[in-house]
Amino acid sequence: MIVRNDNESTNQSQIKRFFSDQNTAGFYEWHNWSAEKGLERLVFQVSRNPKRLQAHLERIYYCFQEHLDEQLLGALIDLLIVLNNTGLALGKRMVFGSKARLKENQLYLLENYLANASVNSDSLPVNRYSIFAKGLLSNKVMVSVGSAG
Repeated sequence: MIVRNDNESTNQSQIKRFFSDQNTAGFYEWHNWSAEKGLERLVFQVSRNPKRLQAHLERIYYCFQEHLDEQLLGALIDLLIVLNNTGLALGKRMVFGSKARLKENQLYLLENYLANASVNSDSLPVNRYSIFAKGLLSNKVMVSVGSAG
């Protein structure tokens, strides 16, 4: 993070943090963003260009900084899906750096996926904030059709 040493730098809302493109997707109200609005912008960036690693890193960093733990897990899952068993060093670094915000079982599943390079992305945990995961949450039958007798 780059911070100036003059009086203007004391105002936390003026620090632009890690993000480079404030105008993405028409979100011009940078200083008025709620945590959800900032995440919406970053998810749009990732979905628009999934191979752009900077967008993934910005999303992960933002979720970590704003204490959006479930959204952080979704962002990590999306990064690992896009990396597709390549760039394991980056995946490990991001998972390791995020472990303070992950639950123990979430961390275990991510580390297990990274340790087994031959495993496909279906073995990653399911998270509703992941935009690239398959999204199957249950296979329970909700409605059964029977004969009225």
